[in-house]
Amino acid sequence: RQVRRALEYKEQPLVFRWIALGALVNVGAVIVCVGIAIFVARRLGIDLSVADEADMRSNVPLVLIGTAVLAAFPLAGYLVARASGARAVLEPAYAAALAITGAIVLFAVTIPSAVVFALAIAPVAFGLSCGGAWFGMD
Repeated sequence: RQVRRALEYKEQPLVFRWIALGALVNVGAVIVCVGIAIFVARRLGIDLSVADEADMRSNVPLVLIGTAVLAAFPLAGYLVARASGARAVLEPAYAAALAITGAIVLFAVTIPSAVVFALAIAPVAFGLSCGGAWFGMD
């Protein structure tokens, strides 16, 4: 019930500006978190160039980068909810959906095989973003 109540349309109208800015915050958070993951990999001596989905020895770089990407979504959801003064998670949820859709479209154009992985991770990223927004609500 609490999740349904958080996703309900409240008395304040949706501000599309926060949805668009929230999508940019999502993209920026992903870039920052991947940058942090690259820094951590360099400090720990992890070679990111061995990342290959066919080789089991390359799981560490893939897990590190994947964790960084997924960690960006609750952070972005929290930031958007705090900045917008949201009383519901609708604006951060729409912002995350817009950012995820943009990434899937970009993958479809550039790396079609990555669309399958992006579609598999999209519900998790959306849920993490909503969870982060939940903690950031006023």
